Order: sequence, then C-alpha cells, then structure tokens
Amino acid sequence: MDYESLKKHAKKLGIRVTKDVQGKRVKLTRKELESKLKKATKKTKRGGMEKQAKSALKFIRICKTVLREAQPNQEIVSVPTRRVAMGRPPPPPPPPPPRPMVNNQRAKLLAELRANPKFRNLRTN
Repeated sequence: MDYESLKKHAKKLGIRVTKDVQGKRVKLTRKELESKLKKATKKTKRGGMEKQAKSALKFIRICKTVLREAQPNQEIVSVPTRRVAMGRPPPPPPPPPPRPMVNNQRAKLLAELRANPKFRNLRTN
C-alpha cells in the first residue's frame, strides 16, 4: 500500500499519524505507520475473540436456565452445613509490664532537698 492509503486506514482506526520530534509534530514514516497498523489490528482481533467468548458464555447461561425450567420441578434437597464448634475465645493478652523506676540520683537528691524545710528558707532569703 502507498503512504496515503496507509494514512487513511490509520485515521479510520483512530491512530495518530504524526509523532513528536524535539517539540515539533513530524509525519510518521511508512514503516512506522505499518507497524502501528499491525499492532492495532492485533489488538482488535484479540478484542473480537473476547467478545465472542463473552457472548458464548451468555448463550450457555441462557441454555442452562431454559433446561432448568423445562425439567419437572424437583424438590431441592438442602445440604446440611456443618457448624464449627464455637469454643471460648482466647484470653486477652496480659497488660504490659509497668515501667521501671528511673534510677536518677541527681533528680532524687534535688527532690529531697526541695522537701527539706531548711532548703526552702534559703530560697526565700
């Protein structure tokens, strides 16, 4: 096919026939157009197969419903479901251990001094 017919075919499929080169729009070469068209036709063929598969599944579903309706009504036998024995729930996890006391001797000494009445008298003077 010549370039113009390839271009028309690509436009019908909705494929862009130009590319961006250094910020400018440039026409695609013949090879590039052909490769894009091949990719596009592969995708449409695959899509067609998917459509056929979906329609076949719909047809099978309809056939099953028709056969179900055509058969004489049978009592539906319910299958007994097994009940899982419900045991006690596991005990809750133990609470986290209390934080250990900080062994800070300087803080302890300051607390004792502040509690001392003589220290208070020194501060007021």
